[in-house]
Amino acid sequence: MKSKLRDIEDQLEQDREIDALATPDDELVQVGRMMRALREARGLTQRQVQAMSGVNQAEISRIEAGVGSRGMTISQMATLARAQHARVVMLLVDESVVQNAGQDKLKVELDGQTALAKVIL
Repeated sequence: MKSKLRDIEDQLEQDREIDALATPDDELVQVGRMMRALREARGLTQRQVQAMSGVNQAEISRIEAGVGSRGMTISQMATLARAQHARVVMLLVDESVVQNAGQDKLKVELDGQTALAKVIL
């Protein structure tokens, strides 16, 4: 049985409107999708996340769409995640690990639990 977060992620992967927003900075779009999926999995609106995080709703919208010239800072990502009772986990792996996986997702073991990691770069 898939989790609600996984269902939302699958739905976002198929969202052609978001794909149309893709720029040369496709990783910004992918990170934005993940942030949107987290918010929606929590059942929150952008305004509610604004109230909990202090990040302006317009900025949250821009981040989730992956648009804009500045991108998102790690600090903003951490602030938005913490406000939603989540954490940002960064994983740097050798390129060969990604190539051997043959897909854009890797299984990662964290404290005895398996998690999916999405390759964004």
